[in-house]
Amino acid sequence: MASVLPQVDRDPVRTTQLGQDRGAHGIGFVGAPFTLCSYVVQGSRSREANELKAFLWAHPAAWDRLASFWADHLAEFAIAQHEAGAAAIQVFDSWAGTLAPEDYETRALPYSRRLFERLETARVPSIHFFTGNPAACQAEIPPARL
Repeated sequence: MASVLPQVDRDPVRTTQLGQDRGAHGIGFVGAPFTLCSYVVQGSRSREANELKAFLWAHPAAWDRLASFWADHLAEFAIAQHEAGAAAIQVFDSWAGTLAPEDYETRALPYSRRLFERLETARVPSIHFFTGNPAACQAEIPPARL
C-alpha cells in the first residue's frame, strides 16, 4: 500500500538514535486507533468514554470509517518511525479499559489488529500496551512472527 501520509519527518528519530550509547535502542510509539478516536469524538479525557460509546453504537458505519482511518495512518507513522531507527513500536491502547471485554473485542480490537497486521507485514517489532480492564487481555492480539 502506498503511503497515505504526507512527508513524515524521520529526522527526530534518527537524531535520537545517533545520540544513544552503543547497544541502546529507542522505542517509537503511537496511540491505538480506539485511543485516537476517543480524542477525536470526545475532545478530551473521559474515564467512562460515554460520548465515544454512544457514537460507536449509534453510528457503526461512521465508527468503522474513523477507526479504519486511524488504523491505517497510525500504521504508516509507526512504520516511518521504525524506518528512521526505532527498534520497536509500542502501541498505547490507553482507553481500552473503558469498554467491557466483549465490546472491546468487537468494537476496538479489529482496528488494532489491522494496525498490527500492517506492522507485521513491514516486519516492525511491536508491543501492545493497554490499560484499565485486565479481562480484555483475553482478546489480545497474537504475537507477531518476526
